[in-house]
Amino acid sequence: MKIDKKDQASSTFWVSYADLMAGLLFVFMLLIGAIVVKYVFSQNTLASKEQAIIAALANLKDEQGKNITLDRLNAALKSELAKIGDENLELKKANEIYIVELDALKERLERAVNENLDANASIKDLNASILNLNQQMIILTDELKAAEENATTQSEDNEKNLAKIAFLLEQVSQKEARYDEILRDLNITKSRIKNLTGIRVKVIGALKERLGSDIAIDPNSGALKLSSSVLFDKGRAEIKDEVKNELKLTLQKYFDVLLNDEEISKNIDQIMIEGFTDSDGSYLYNLELSQRRAYAVMDFINSYSSDENLRKHLVASGRSFNELVMKDGVEDKDASRRIEIKFLISNKEAIKEIEKFLEHTP
Repeated sequence: MKIDKKDQASSTFWVSYADLMAGLLFVFMLLIGAIVVKYVFSQNTLASKEQAIIAALANLKDEQGKNITLDRLNAALKSELAKIGDENLELKKANEIYIVELDALKERLERAVNENLDANASIKDLNASILNLNQQMIILTDELKAAEENATTQSEDNEKNLAKIAFLLEQVSQKEARYDEILRDLNITKSRIKNLTGIRVKVIGALKERLGSDIAIDPNSGALKLSSSVLFDKGRAEIKDEVKNELKLTLQKYFDVLLNDEEISKNIDQIMIEGFTDSDGSYLYNLELSQRRAYAVMDFINSYSSDENLRKHLVASGRSFNELVMKDGVEDKDASRRIEIKFLISNKEAIKEIEKFLEHTP
């Protein structure tokens, strides 16, 4: 409402100013008109007097007695003309002054009109700006109201979200603590399992150290390989008498490493005696022969040893001509005919460790 009153006052001021300038212009125009009328009237009067004087001179031209009167009239006429000339000069000066003032007034009036027009244009622009500003204020007010309502809703949502975040952070913290505990247990279990799976490496190392270079063992499996050609006659399953003492010493050293070391013995599951033949003859014939040779070695072991711990671990098996030994793509028959004594590592401890870990894992 304040903005509308200012606009009305400004419009009234400029209208009044324009009316004042128009009134002043009208007054100056009246003055100019009066001066012009007086000037024209003076000119007409002078012309009438000149005609009267000419007529009088014409009447007195031939009369001698009238020269003095004529001179007087002529002097009076000159005096009158001089007066009229002075008045005319003054009127011209006044007219020039009035014209200058009128031009100045016109210029001021034009300036005022232009200023009024500019002011009106400015007022229109100002009114348009004010209208636009009012519209923007209305929009801004609506936006502020909406923002306040949204802020209220957002504040409530934020409080709920903060509560959820706090709960989730607590859950994450608990999960992280549980994860760290599980990871710690896992690392311990992995270390134990690694130690258990490293038993074979430990056994192979101990066998190499105890048996030396005279008795060859497989570097990967730790199996003791004995040539059947040395132990048996061709096609026979009885151990030769001349090799029994040496065979006994070799087997005792081998079993001593497996069964008399507490750390190793508790992880030995079986001691396998396996017989192998070459590819000569049928599979069944070689299977029977390889089995009888494996049993012969087991009987020999039981004949000189009364160790029940050893006996319960021994297992004999024939493999016929499975797993032939090849050299350059050709069967090595002497190497294929052999007795292998190998050990199996028990995975019970490792399995127990894994099961124990899994029980504590959610």
